[in-house]
Amino acid sequence: MEFLLVVYGTERDVLIDGVPAGLTNHLITLAPGAYTISLDGDKDFTPVEREILVTGTSPLKPMRVEFA
Repeated sequence: MEFLLVVYGTERDVLIDGVPAGLTNHLITLAPGAYTISLDGDKDFTPVEREILVTGTSPLKPMRVEFA
């Protein structure tokens, strides 16, 4: 199991490969692998999406992805 933290200024739904998977600023668990990360709703953030490879994470050291 891997751990992801998607950071954004407000609470938004996090989309992993286009599917809702959790909320911003909350720890998300997922299987190891490559994913496309984005946020639901208005595309008023940058970047619009991120391509990531999640591996070797832990609850105390999740992969951190930031949107502004």
